Amino acid sequence: IESRQAYVIKPRFSSNRPVVGGDHVNWRNNRVCSRHRAMSLSDVTRALAQPVRYRVLACFLSRLGLVVVLLRCVPTMVSWWQGDTVLMLAQLVSMGVIGILCLPLARIKPQDDIRANEVLVITALSFLLTALSGALPFTAAGLAPIDAFFESVSAITTTGLSTVDDIQKHPAGFLFDRAWMQWYGGLGIAVISIGLMLLDMGVASRRLALTEGADSKETLLSGRVYTRKLVVTYCAVTLIVIALLLLAGAEPFSAVTHALSGVSTGGFSIYDQSVGAIRQWYVQLLIILCGVLGAVSLPFYYRLVRNGYKEFFGNQELWGLLILSALVIALLLLFAFLTKNHDWLSAVKQAVILGLSAQ
Repeated sequence: IESRQAYVIKPRFSSNRPVVGGDHVNWRNNRVCSRHRAMSLSDVTRALAQPVRYRVLACFLSRLGLVVVLLRCVPTMVSWWQGDTVLMLAQLVSMGVIGILCLPLARIKPQDDIRANEVLVITALSFLLTALSGALPFTAAGLAPIDAFFESVSAITTTGLSTVDDIQKHPAGFLFDRAWMQWYGGLGIAVISIGLMLLDMGVASRRLALTEGADSKETLLSGRVYTRKLVVTYCAVTLIVIALLLLAGAEPFSAVTHALSGVSTGGFSIYDQSVGAIRQWYVQLLIILCGVLGAVSLPFYYRLVRNGYKEFFGNQELWGLLILSALVIALLLLFAFLTKNHDWLSAVKQAVILGLSAQ
C-alpha cells in the first residue's frame, strides 16, 4: 500500500508534553500532524483482517449496479435498432433484475469511512456482478451458459480471450455488446460511477477511485474531479479514434467496435480473422495504434494538454513502451530476413502491426 493510500494516524495525548520524533507537532491540540506515513506490514495485515461491513458493501455495490443498468442501455438500444428482439428482451430482463435488487439497497445511508479490505471486496465483486449481468444477454445470442459467462468475464476484464466460433455469424447487437463491455471495463466500474457523480462521497469515493488506476502526481485532486478527468479523457480518445477510422475508410460498425475494444486494450474483433480480415493495411495499423493509445496512462493525455510537448519527451513510461515496440518489430523483421521472405514491403507491414499489437 502506497503512502498516498495510507491511514492518517492522529493520536491524542492527555499530557501537555510535545511528541518527540519525526512527526510535526501541533502544540495547540497536542496532536501528531499527518505526513502520510506508509503503513508497516503488520498494519496492512491488521487492516485487511478486519471484517467487512455488509451495509457498506450493499450501499456501494447497489449504486455501482445502477450505473451498470445505465451502461447497459446502450447495447439495448443497438439491439433494438438492429431489430434483434430476443437480444433486446434479454438485455431488458438483465437490467430489470439488477434494478429491482439495487434500488432498495441504494437508499442505505453511505458512510465516509471505508476500509482497505472493503475497497478490495467492492472492486472484485463489481467486476463479478457486472460479468453475471452480461452473461444473460449472451445466452440469448446462442452461447452456452458457461461460454456466455466466460465471454462476459473476458469482456469486462479486457483480457480478450474468447470461446466463440464463427463470430461473424452472430448478431450485430452481440458483437457491439462485447466491445462495449470491454470499453467500460477498461476504465473501471468504480471510476465511471464516481465520474458520473453517483458516488460522490468524499473520502470513501476517493479511496474507491484510487484503487483503479490513479496516478500519484494527481492525488491532490478530489476523487470526483480526478475520475471525471479520466472519464472525459477516455471518451475523447475513443471519439478521436472512431473519427480517424471513419476518415481512413473503415465501415462505421467496424470503426466503432474496434475503437471501443482497442482503446480498452481488450482486443475483441467482429471478424473471425480479427484485423486480418480488413483489406486496407492502413486501417489495420490505425486499429493497432488505437490499442497503443489505450495502453498509455490516461493522466498522460491530461498532462500533455497542460504541459505541452515537454510531457511527451519527459514521460519515461511512454518511451519505454515505444522502445519495447521498436525492439519487437526489429526482431520480427530479423526473423523475416532469416526465413528469406523477399516480399519486404509485406514483411514490414506485418512486423509493424504484430509488433505494436504485442504491446
